[in-house]
Amino acid sequence: MEKTLSSKVSIIGTGDFGRALGVRLIQGGYDVTYGSQDPSSRRDFMEAINPALTGVRIVRISDALDASDVIILAINAQNYATLRPYAKLLDEKIIVEVSNPEKFSKEKSAAERLQEMFPTARVCKAFNTVSAYALSDSNPVAGGSNLVYVSADDLEVRAHVKRMAVDMGLQALEMGGLQSARKLERAQQTLLLGWGWATVVTGVWFAFWLTYETCRRFVMRDTDPSRFPMNVFNVVMSTMAITNLALCYLPGCIAAFLQIAWGTKYRAFPRWMDLWLKMRKQLGLYGLIFALMHVFISVCLMNPGYYPFFYKKNSTDSHGHNTGHNLMTWRAELCILLGALSTGLYILLGITSLPSVGAMLNWREWRFVQSYLGHACLLLGLGHVVVLVYRLWLRYTFVKLIQAPHFLSLLLGFLALFLRLILWIPFVNSYVWKIRKGYVRGAKRDEEASVSDSDSGDWRGEHNNGYVRDERLNVKF
Repeated sequence: MEKTLSSKVSIIGTGDFGRALGVRLIQGGYDVTYGSQDPSSRRDFMEAINPALTGVRIVRISDALDASDVIILAINAQNYATLRPYAKLLDEKIIVEVSNPEKFSKEKSAAERLQEMFPTARVCKAFNTVSAYALSDSNPVAGGSNLVYVSADDLEVRAHVKRMAVDMGLQALEMGGLQSARKLERAQQTLLLGWGWATVVTGVWFAFWLTYETCRRFVMRDTDPSRFPMNVFNVVMSTMAITNLALCYLPGCIAAFLQIAWGTKYRAFPRWMDLWLKMRKQLGLYGLIFALMHVFISVCLMNPGYYPFFYKKNSTDSHGHNTGHNLMTWRAELCILLGALSTGLYILLGITSLPSVGAMLNWREWRFVQSYLGHACLLLGLGHVVVLVYRLWLRYTFVKLIQAPHFLSLLLGFLALFLRLILWIPFVNSYVWKIRKGYVRGAKRDEEASVSDSDSGDWRGEHNNGYVRDERLNVKF
């Protein structure tokens, strides 16, 4: 495509998104023309609202379509039919479709319907994942997503629109043919995309712990109702933080034991296991929220009335003055220290799970943080709870012990650590990695060697004892 053609772009539509696109294109060195049904009334408005558009051409739609070989439709998808009279002007031209329909279709995207409407045009889906705010010249770098996904059947069109997005100061990624536009539209219109099952699982566990602790305190025991808002929720927050963190690490262990039992990695996991592996990052982030809420509520409640066993009674200072409950016991200080260390590592895990941060880590760094520091976080969290309540456990009967939420919440965590310790045993760990590299138990030696050679050193897409870096399984946290 000639440079004289590629530098000319017409934008149909003068709304917020069309104006933001125009400013970025002008800054990228493109010759921009706007198409409007009422050009004269739009000129003063556009120049007043954004000085960067001063002097830009604003013409009728037919003139704008004739002026450029690249047309960006910054109008509602419902209005595409109004362009039918201009079908001849769109012949062999690149049409960039940027809309996000209110209801996405599994059968055809808006871009595919536009291609059917104008079969001789070269339709491309792009820019629907960025907002006018992110494109605004007052905030060119920060704020909103700057990643543009490009879908088109024509390779030349994909390359050109991708280059145009890069010239606008954005990041661009090719998604393939125009059919992939369905996925782009669905991603923008689906609530909690990728978070659905994690939200359901977290919600179920939260409802369970809240109901259980409420019944235990106010139905099975006669507890002061005034302690419900803060004290009960504080217990629930702590149990949820540990439960979600344990749920992040359990599926990787179970996946490894399944592969040991099968003797191969070439067997699909059950559907429930696959969903569990995919939701680990979201479960971990939810757990981090609960951990931070637990820290905040605990700080608010930190006084002898709520935690009398945290403070020494009738203690004196170096001058012999009675300090009352001002000094903490060694158990309280150790408990707080373990909790602070666990929360710090929890935050570190959350930060490194962000794509922008994780992309800066190599495989060894990522694995060290998400595996070793992650298990250290879980161990410190469990230690925090044990130090807090171990004296109560010594006084409890077995029946009363198994009813305590702080005891029950530790079971998943200790199970995850126990399974991981088994997998860290040298001969077990080496066997798991042998399977991950292509070994198939019972296969012939020559077939086994062939498979092993083809997979040697390729960690991408593997479960790696639960440590993964691909988007299908994402990070365990």
